[in-house]
Amino acid sequence: MERAFAGIRREKGWSADCAAALLRISPTYLRRLERGRVPLSLPLAERMAGLYGVDLNALVAFRR
Repeated sequence: MERAFAGIRREKGWSADCAAALLRISPTYLRRLERGRVPLSLPLAERMAGLYGVDLNALVAFRR
């Protein structure tokens, strides 16, 4: 199961490397976040929501 923001990133056409650079985190950490292997902090969730152009609640949903 992956978090919704993985799909949002792909819909924007961004690689994990690109999105990670824009978010100022490592690509490895972003992939772990997307797979739900590490918790998503509120400050990072807020940055992601702004960058991805979505509501904060859309980021924390899970996809199967």
